[in-house]
Amino acid sequence: MWRKFPVIILLAVATPACTTISRTPGPAQLDHELFYGIDTNPTQLEVPLDGAVFVSGEIDSRVYRRLAAAWEAGEKPSYPLIGREPALWLRELEVTPILDSGGKVHLEAKALAPYPVRLTLLAMEDGQPATLSQTNSEAWSAGSHFGSVSVDYAAFSGTMIIVRVEGAHQAMESWVRLMPAH
Repeated sequence: MWRKFPVIILLAVATPACTTISRTPGPAQLDHELFYGIDTNPTQLEVPLDGAVFVSGEIDSRVYRRLAAAWEAGEKPSYPLIGREPALWLRELEVTPILDSGGKVHLEAKALAPYPVRLTLLAMEDGQPATLSQTNSEAWSAGSHFGSVSVDYAAFSGTMIIVRVEGAHQAMESWVRLMPAH
């Protein structure tokens, strides 16, 4: 009996380690997969000559007036945000055709997150995502982190642009297919 005791202790100690190695999904991972998973179903964005904007959400400007103004301007507020803050995940892509450029567009992406993130703007090229621009967010307050990138890109009808936001153990993407306006 006593000779089996060390084996039982070894199994008791090793079992949780095996569970960790096998990566059984925990509650946070399941929450991420259910609510924040990457959606690769593209949004069609018709782009007229004066441009178009894709947005994944909005800020209630009646409640968060200064945060909404800062988001719209893409600039850090002149003094720190205080008070109750929402845990917002926002992504936006603004597409503006560059006239007389042979099909180039100006892409401007921005993101707002409740903690530090990396914002990446990608384009699908030959079936693979190619990074166009990338930045790390800056803190506007403890619960508001903002990032923006911009680049000129030679787009054509059907070009797929991806706005990716990554932070901690979460990644969110918006896939936007650029289409000419009729």
